[in-house]
Amino acid sequence: MAFDAFDISAIGDKKLSIRFQRMEKKLQRRILLKSIRKSARVIRKAARTFAPVKTRNLRRNIKTKTIKSKDKSMVGIVVRTGTRAEMGIPQKAKGYYPAVQEYGSATVPAHPYMRPAAAQNKERFVNGVGTELRANLNKL
Repeated sequence: MAFDAFDISAIGDKKLSIRFQRMEKKLQRRILLKSIRKSARVIRKAARTFAPVKTRNLRRNIKTKTIKSKDKSMVGIVVRTGTRAEMGIPQKAKGYYPAVQEYGSATVPAHPYMRPAAAQNKERFVNGVGTELRANLNKL
């Protein structure tokens, strides 16, 4: 299946979508990633706010990471916690602190921080991507 263009129909702006579709794929990818990256800050900030504060290590290690498919036909962003090494968690440790906080365990109650951040800010994220796309397209 050939890759024609990125689908931004979720933004809900037909004129913007048509203008975007007429652009070169490489430029589409660059503008889309820039817009998504900036809009994802809302979710990252909320996740940091909701994260439990024992040592501040968890809050400090909530990051955004750009993702692309191998053929570069899909792009996106992930709000995630750091790796064990980044967070200073020993490799042989039984649990993974961020997951235990989010989902709980047999002995620790759940303190969700990522899921509420994403759920509460989904609309702001989508609207932000549309706003950023418009702003980036107007700069051209």
